[in-house]
Amino acid sequence: MKSYCILFLIFALVSCDFNRIDPSVDTLRIEPLFSIDEREVDMAVQLYHHYTQSDKSKEFYEVIVERTGAILNYWPEKQLLTVCANPGSNWLGQYKEIDTTKLKWIGDNKINFSQYRDSLMINRPTDTRFVKTNGNP
Repeated sequence: MKSYCILFLIFALVSCDFNRIDPSVDTLRIEPLFSIDEREVDMAVQLYHHYTQSDKSKEFYEVIVERTGAILNYWPEKQLLTVCANPGSNWLGQYKEIDTTKLKWIGDNKINFSQYRDSLMINRPTDTRFVKTNGNP
């Protein structure tokens, strides 16, 4: 009887989502806007401001939209921008040679995720396995 209780307790603890926070990622969580296009443009604007106003002490910077879970992740050292539009479906794409000027340009020009492929340089092969996030791509 005790062994069943112990097994149940272990199973319950293992199945819990503890929302692990990676200390090397500076995450800004924002509320979703009305349209998907507005949300994706706002994410770039918010990420630019979040990064430029930070103390630059983190390895990664990201914006996560509450309720939808969309992620826009910036790795300044590698100048990589990684996108997840739908949590659980993995990363949508990764773009290289993204500095703060390019990040600002994305927001200023109202570029949404579907336009990234036409406007930015795609990173191939991707480095998504090394991307750290506090979201669930």
